Amino acid sequence: MKKYLLLLVVPLLALSSCEDNDPDPLLLRAASAEFFFDAATTSAVQNPDGTYTISAEGARGKMFLNVSNVAVGYYQFNGAGNARYETPDGRVYTSLANPEGFAGAVNIRQSTGVISGTFKFKGFSGNDVIDFFQGQFQGIVVGAPDPVEEEGE
Repeated sequence: MKKYLLLLVVPLLALSSCEDNDPDPLLLRAASAEFFFDAATTSAVQNPDGTYTISAEGARGKMFLNVSNVAVGYYQFNGAGNARYETPDGRVYTSLANPEGFAGAVNIRQSTGVISGTFKFKGFSGNDVIDFFQGQFQGIVVGAPDPVEEEGE
C-alpha cells in the first residue's frame, strides 16, 4: 500500500512544482551594450504628413521610431525617418545627431494592420552614444491618424 501511495504522490509533486516560464509577450525590446530596453506599452500611428511613429514606453524610458511607411520593407533612418530614445530623467538620444552617416533602420516583416519587425540605431546626446544594435517589435496595432484640430476650435 505504501508503494502505491508513493507512486501517486511523486507525480503530483512533480506537476505541482512546474512553474509558468512563458516569457512576457514581446511588444518592443532593444539591446545595447549598456542595458536592455523592454516596453510595457506600444503604439503605432499615422502622422498628419503621412509618416508613421512607432512608440514604446517602459521602466527605462521611451523610444520613438519614425518611418515613412509601415508596409513590409526596409526603411533607413535618414531624411525620411529617425529614431529617438528618452531616458527616464529626460535625456534625449537621437539618430538625427549622427555624424557617422548610417543612423539605423527598421525592417518591417509583417504589416496587416498589425506590424512586426526589427530595428537598430545609434542615438547621440552630445558626445554620448547609445547603440541599440538589436531591437525587435511584434504585434503593434497601427492606429488611425490623430485628428487635426481646426483653428478656432
